[in-house]
Amino acid sequence: MIIVIIMKGRNPYLIQLRNQYLVKRYYYWYDLERKRRDDVLEILSQHEVFLDVDYINFVMRQNNHLLKELRAAKVSAGKLDKFVFTSMPVSACVQQELFSNAAVA
Repeated sequence: MIIVIIMKGRNPYLIQLRNQYLVKRYYYWYDLERKRRDDVLEILSQHEVFLDVDYINFVMRQNNHLLKELRAAKVSAGKLDKFVFTSMPVSACVQQELFSNAAVA
């Protein structure tokens, strides 16, 4: 007999990936493209992550350490996609599982 436990609610790994993506996009628009903060929040909210501006502010406050890490590393726009956060890494197994499932679907 095999018992499968299914967690209800949001997947914490997907939330972690989303938050890392949000921080990278904020860094790109604010630090690299030198847009104003209110313009960056509008771009992210209306065109990229489709979250409320207040919630984006909340997520950015919660993940400020990731933004500091990006700024300290002085990552260029070309290397931003490949940058891996050291303070909150997503395990390779989880990334592989998520992307292999996305390829199947």
